[in-house]
Amino acid sequence: MNEFEEFQNAWKDQTFDIKEIDMDKIKLDAKKLDKNILRRNSLEWIACLIIIPIFIKHALEAKTVFSSLMNIEIAFGALFIGLHLFYRGRKIKAPQDSLNSEGFLQHERDEIQKQIKLLSNVRYWYVAPIFIGLIGLTSEKIYLKWDANNLPMGLIAYLISCILLAAGIIWLNEVKAVNELKEKLKGLS
Repeated sequence: MNEFEEFQNAWKDQTFDIKEIDMDKIKLDAKKLDKNILRRNSLEWIACLIIIPIFIKHALEAKTVFSSLMNIEIAFGALFIGLHLFYRGRKIKAPQDSLNSEGFLQHERDEIQKQIKLLSNVRYWYVAPIFIGLIGLTSEKIYLKWDANNLPMGLIAYLISCILLAAGIIWLNEVKAVNELKEKLKGLS
C-alpha cells in the first residue's frame, strides 16, 4: 500500500459528528420563548398603565418643582419603556407553513439576536428612564429632611436599595438573560 492509499483509507475511515437537528424540539422551544416574551411584555405594559397615571397625579400634587419634574420623568419613562417594548421587544412569529426548516431556523436566529440586542441595552431604555426619577425624588427627600443630629436613615437605606435593585435588573437582563439567549442561539447553529 502506497502513501496515497493510506491517506485515502484514513480519510474514508474517519467519522464525523453531524449534529442532528430536532425541528420539533426547536419549534417547541420557539413557542416557549414566544410565550415568555409575550408574558414579559404584557406585564410591562400593565405596569406602565398603572405607573403613568399614578406619577402624573403625584406630579400635579408635588410641593416642589423638582418633585413635579421627577414624577413627570418617571411617567414619561414608563411610557417610553412601553413603546420601546412594543416596537423593539415583540417577537414576530414565523410563518411556519411557508418556511422550510432552514428558513425557520434563520427566522428564530434573527429573533433571538433581536432579543439579545434589546436586553443588552436594558440599562439605557429600561433602568435609566425610571430610576433617574426615582433616585431624584428620594435624593430630594433626603436633602429636605437632612439634619446632622438626626439622619434620615430610612430614606438613605431606600436610596441604596433602589441603586442595588437597578444593578440587579441590569445584571439579570444584560448578563443572565443574554447568556441564556446566546446558548439558545448556539443550539440553532
